[in-house]
Amino acid sequence: QISSTSPPPPSGCTTELVAFSPCLTYVSLPPNNLTETVPSQCCDAVSSAFDSGDGNCLCYLIRQPLIFGFPLNETRLDSLSSACNTNGSLESICSSGSPGLPPLRSTTGSEISKPLDS
Repeated sequence: QISSTSPPPPSGCTTELVAFSPCLTYVSLPPNNLTETVPSQCCDAVSSAFDSGDGNCLCYLIRQPLIFGFPLNETRLDSLSSACNTNGSLESICSSGSPGLPPLRSTTGSEISKPLDS
């Protein structure tokens, strides 16, 4: 008999991080920051993550700032909660006293490799 405390959702955090993609034009550091205002689709994704209890998946953005392969603006990440009027904040969810991050699972089943420019 295997007992466990709340198993992780089947997709881990991959779905939430993919849903976060509309925010990248706002939270990326130059030259990838293409907008000075938070897109409404970004707020929808952030609010949805907080409302569904998956806001801790967004902690990957703070704890692994190069998760997308380019740097993110931590000040703008922290401001998303207030800009989007969410029911939580990354700062409170991702504080050091919070539980560990849910797993990230590959959507392809294998590591994604990118060719190196040499």
